[in-house]
Amino acid sequence: MTDVADPADELQQLLQSAARGQLLLAVFSSPASAAAPHIRVDVRPVRLKGSAALQFAARTTTQEFHSNLSLADAVLHLQQLADGRFRNIRIVTSHGETQAVAAKNGRWKLHQKLSSPTSSPATDTALPLHDRHRNHLIPAGQPCPFLIHTGVMTADGTVRTSHSRKFRQINRFLEFIHDVADALPADRTLHVVDFGCGKSYLTFATHHLLAT
Repeated sequence: MTDVADPADELQQLLQSAARGQLLLAVFSSPASAAAPHIRVDVRPVRLKGSAALQFAARTTTQEFHSNLSLADAVLHLQQLADGRFRNIRIVTSHGETQAVAAKNGRWKLHQKLSSPTSSPATDTALPLHDRHRNHLIPAGQPCPFLIHTGVMTADGTVRTSHSRKFRQINRFLEFIHDVADALPADRTLHVVDFGCGKSYLTFATHHLLAT
């Protein structure tokens, strides 16, 4: 365990890992203020039009908002998040995991755990075998734009382990629509209503199925 006088030092290490493609996950939690707009922010690497970027998933008590930022823009946003907004920061890279906890005096306590050659950090890995072999309407292993942008898939089409249940839910939902697709009216425009109470996975999935 080590103390860091300035959280920007640890943040700089995080950003350097991100720039090298080593960042797997960053989680900002335990807001410093009860009036904070977000209770948690998850950060994951994504690729946008072939370029590396970071996806920020900011949660309130009822909703989650996504934004994708280039690495250059993400640097500033990460600095803002680490500058007293949250008291707990979890950083997972390909080399290991760091847990940073802010003490009452503002100093940071760091708990670091390095990955062994036979283990990997507890974060997203490949989809379990039983999910890879099922014939889904959106198959695993084939990049799907809306699933990539919402963090369910990596850029190469791999379904993240932490989103495997959501991946199955999306495909099961699409099976219901697929079963009745032939009965939908073809002589007028279909209207799909999103009530805005979640992250719109199923709305995007419906558009994907009907459009393709």
